[in-house]
Amino acid sequence: MSCVHYKFSSRLNSDVVTFHGPHISLRDLRHQIMGHERLKATHCDLQVTNAQTMEEYTDDNALIPRHSSVTVRRVPVRGVKATGKTDLGSQTEPASRTSKEKKAPGGFRRRTYDTSMNPYHNHPVRTLTILRIILSINE
Repeated sequence: MSCVHYKFSSRLNSDVVTFHGPHISLRDLRHQIMGHERLKATHCDLQVTNAQTMEEYTDDNALIPRHSSVTVRRVPVRGVKATGKTDLGSQTEPASRTSKEKKAPGGFRRRTYDTSMNPYHNHPVRTLTILRIILSINE
């Protein structure tokens, strides 16, 4: 059995793809790695680079010799334009009165709840204190 060692650039450990023959095509290597890692071809593509020479394999028919080490990166599917930022400001606010969306640092959206309807929302200590005050007044 022949093998190719692959390592994702974001991981510390490496894994092995086994095959028969003196080499494997880039297409077959990608297919086996995606199957082993449970990745879907519709969500991402794999960029494969030789770990020793830093040569990027781009041709699907390129032959990778056995016992090679490669570095793998997940990249967007070819033909899909990737954008660096998503415009969150153009989206409309939700119609619900009880929730609002606010931008957190980094452009991420954070869901907060409008507490004007219930000022003691999610504060059991305050609620318990208020109940004790009310009960003491009624006595």
